[in-house]
Amino acid sequence: MLALFLTILLAALISLKLLPIVSGTTQENNYREYSEADVEQLQEIKKLRLIGIPVQEIKEIYENRLTLQEALSRRLDEIKKKSLSSTRRTSKKTRTRNI
Repeated sequence: MLALFLTILLAALISLKLLPIVSGTTQENNYREYSEADVEQLQEIKKLRLIGIPVQEIKEIYENRLTLQEALSRRLDEIKKKSLSSTRRTSKKTRTRNI
């Protein structure tokens, strides 16, 4: 089960250009072996993507060019802006119907 999870997640990382972050080690048979730390890192990346952190920002976090706090703060700001925008649209529609 873990192997399937890793295979799917690694395919996603390759397509997202995040593979250099989690590279594992190449064995003599050319298979890659991933440590527990690699698996934890893959799970962290998956969680960051699930909450909407952009791929580029995930790279910056792992390259120590952006803190997790900064990335989360940016994401929260985006959510607040979208929520406010949605609220304004709903309010405008309601006012238009009442006129």
